[in-house]
This record gives sequence, C-alpha cells and structure tokens, in this order.
Amino acid sequence: GDFRNGIGRVGTIPLGCEETELCIRARQAIPNARFIYDPHTDIYHSVPLKRTGWAYFQSRCYAEGISKSVISKFVGQKDGLSAERSHAMKTLPLGVMTGLGDTLHGDLNGMKRAGAIVAGLMITTAGYIRG
Repeated sequence: GDFRNGIGRVGTIPLGCEETELCIRARQAIPNARFIYDPHTDIYHSVPLKRTGWAYFQSRCYAEGISKSVISKFVGQKDGLSAERSHAMKTLPLGVMTGLGDTLHGDLNGMKRAGAIVAGLMITTAGYIRG
C-alpha cells in the first residue's frame, strides 16, 4: 500500500517515520522480502543552519519518540521498535564510551558528544511516552 495518512511532518513539527512504517508493513505482509541498501549511491542533502543547533536536536528527538509511538500503535511494539532496541543497547552505549574515551585522551568535546547521546535518548523516550 501507500504511505499511511497521519504520519509524517506536521507543519514545523519534525515528526517523521512514514518510510519506516511503510517498510514495516511491507515486511509484515511479505516476510521474506528484502530491502537493498546500496552504499555507493550518492545522495545530496542540504541541511539548513537552523537544523544544526541544540534546539533543533531536542525538538527532533522528541518528535522522533512521538513518531515511534504512533508507528508502534499501528504495527505493534515488537516490529515498531526492533531496530531501536538494538540501537539503544549497542550503538548508543558504544558512542557514549567512545566520547568518554576521547575525553580521557584530551578531546574535551568527547564529553559533549557523550552527553548529547544520553540527552537524545532521554528526550526521545519522553516523546515516546507522550505519544
């Protein structure tokens, strides 16, 4: 089917995940289907300056949590959060540890990176609970 109505950006609120929800539904309908990622594809994406700051990061994390909550209601929590579970248990802790290790080696921005990862997870979780 098509993209589901009611998911995606609403005005200036950075909700999303419409492509995630579509892929989950496709996987549920055709369990043996495969999605192919081509790392050699060139993508050009311009990011406005206003999307590079802390305020946008917080807003985007919160909206991501809301979006994941909405998707989980449509497709089920197991499928709706399967990638996030792995990301939160493996990738994020590795990022925090890398940031802290960088700090110990003199890169004081490592602490900021580690803190941003923790804050982002907390803000995303708050959005999920709200959603």
